[in-house]
Amino acid sequence: MIELTLGSLFDGIGVFPLAASRYGIIPIWASEVEKAPISITKRHFPNMLHL
Repeated sequence: MIELTLGSLFDGIGVFPLAASRYGIIPIWASEVEKAPISITKRHFPNMLHL
């Protein structure tokens, strides 16, 4: 079985990685510039790399 991974551009509060993770897709990295949305995504995905 192939393991799917995800990189998220313009991530916002991480809704796309959250939805993808519910279907077995592993979020690996995200790109966002605003501090508030980054803090929300880090709460849900502490191991995700933020670029």
